[in-house]
Amino acid sequence: MELRPDLQITVAVAQTIVDQAGCKGAVAAIARLHGGEIASVYGIGFVDAAHRPLVLKVYPDDLHWKMQKEMTVIGLIRDRLGVPVPKILVADDSKRLLGLNFIVMTRLDGSILGRLESTLAPAQRASAYAQIGRPLRDFHRIPMEAFGYIGPKGIWTAHPTNHAYLTHQFQRKLAEFVERGGDAGVAGRIKAHVAERAGAVWRLHASGALSQ
Repeated sequence: MELRPDLQITVAVAQTIVDQAGCKGAVAAIARLHGGEIASVYGIGFVDAAHRPLVLKVYPDDLHWKMQKEMTVIGLIRDRLGVPVPKILVADDSKRLLGLNFIVMTRLDGSILGRLESTLAPAQRASAYAQIGRPLRDFHRIPMEAFGYIGPKGIWTAHPTNHAYLTHQFQRKLAEFVERGGDAGVAGRIKAHVAERAGAVWRLHASGALSQ
């Protein structure tokens, strides 16, 4: 499976994409940005320095549905976080311009914490992680119809509880570990270890120790 498509996008093509997004302005440059585990991420800059740059995300064909998932997630978090959320300007699944699905969105100001962390004092580092934690808390407060993986249109493989979902995921990933050549003996020991600890947690719940 090919991830992060390596495309050489010209300024002319970027201009066509920007025009499709309904943005006025002449494109000056397009360059790969840091990040992206699945999609390739590009920054689009403009001749007019006052024009805010944009972000282009291009999805691999094997995971083309991730574009729709991104739209779903941004719709879920819009106006629900205490921090700005990017705005999607266009989502194109025609494969006409790049041969792949892509999204153009607004770009948020900021710096990559990983590049700055070593320069921060302990109090600054703690403050940065506290700031990261606040939107994460807001994420987890968004109500969903069930527990499970978020797909293009909502929850895939819905489960009634978080415990049921995580148990399902654990079993699936452990089976996948063996299917991909992992040691079956190691997988068996991990499964036994988790089952033993799960029993201990259940006994604590039954005794009321975890509710105190």
